[in-house]
Amino acid sequence: MVRDVVEHAARVTRAVQLAKPMESYRARPMLLALAAVASLIVATYAYVARAPWVFGPSPHHLQPAAREGHVRYAMFLTVARVLTFRDSTGNALPRTLAQVGESWPGMSYHVQQDTFELRAHIDSSKAIVYRSTQDPAELAASATSFLRDRLP
Repeated sequence: MVRDVVEHAARVTRAVQLAKPMESYRARPMLLALAAVASLIVATYAYVARAPWVFGPSPHHLQPAAREGHVRYAMFLTVARVLTFRDSTGNALPRTLAQVGESWPGMSYHVQQDTFELRAHIDSSKAIVYRSTQDPAELAASATSFLRDRLP
């Protein structure tokens, strides 16, 4: 057993003696600093300018047709959440959209006994209304056709 320990110590000592010291090129720290500065500049620009290639397009800059497609799709998602809530609670509708975890600006929700209505305003003159007596698939179909036709 002592012989094994001595042989192992000799192998480790030989490996340490043969190991080459780690060398760093003189340009490596400068290249890393240059990459860090460039990354910092791009990140600062993207945050300050709120660049759409980072944060996505602003909804206020969308064309009205594209905005309508987005609103219709958001309404479809909300209807799906409300219907899932209704099915899981035995036909009881949520009193507010917050109960189903939805909160869309410009969208209102009204409950009347066992039916509900969603109303979303695209602009001050145009509103989209969905009543629970309608088929949600129609709302989804109209949303996807808007999005497919209008977006690049």
